[in-house]
Amino acid sequence: MKAGTRYLALAIGLLLLAGSIASSKADIRIYRTTFSGKAAVFPRRAPNGNSQFRRGYLVYDSNNPANSQTIEVFPNRTYQVNGTLLNLIFPSQIGLAPFDRNNDTTNETELALVGFTSGGDFRARLYRGAIPRFGIRLQGQTFFGTSRFLRGVGSDTVFGVDHFRVTNILRLDARTGALPGNTNAGVLLVTADLAGRGFTQVP
Repeated sequence: MKAGTRYLALAIGLLLLAGSIASSKADIRIYRTTFSGKAAVFPRRAPNGNSQFRRGYLVYDSNNPANSQTIEVFPNRTYQVNGTLLNLIFPSQIGLAPFDRNNDTTNETELALVGFTSGGDFRARLYRGAIPRFGIRLQGQTFFGTSRFLRGVGSDTVFGVDHFRVTNILRLDARTGALPGNTNAGVLLVTADLAGRGFTQVP
């Protein structure tokens, strides 16, 4: 009888683990993000120079990064969906993927190499973060092959404007564990929370 109970408990545990692993394949991730662009020619912060610092959220579609969206949060308790922050991060070009740097058959790094031109803008960036061996637990879901913290570094050169030394930090937000079905649902999760805290949306 005890052996039967033990096997039943083991079977239930395996089913729960299988469910957790299945849920780890969430395609939509919500990141808290900061973006810093330090200008070389006019280094003072805008509007007196070209340097800038912005913060908010990136709702990232890992299957189709072009569907990704941003919510920028301003000091005056307002927020903007898909404004300047989206154009600065340019997530459509960020193809994150697990990577085995030391050839031990274990992907210990999440990585994206970004290089492209857009009009008179030339961008080069590296995103890199460590993948926890036992996954990341968010709201009862376990995520594997994903880094909790990604650091993006590189440069932007805008022809006729300035050259920027860029840092873009991405921190996985707990709301990723709610498994939003698409980026619109992810944006609604974030903006509903902001509205509940007294923030208002601006065009």
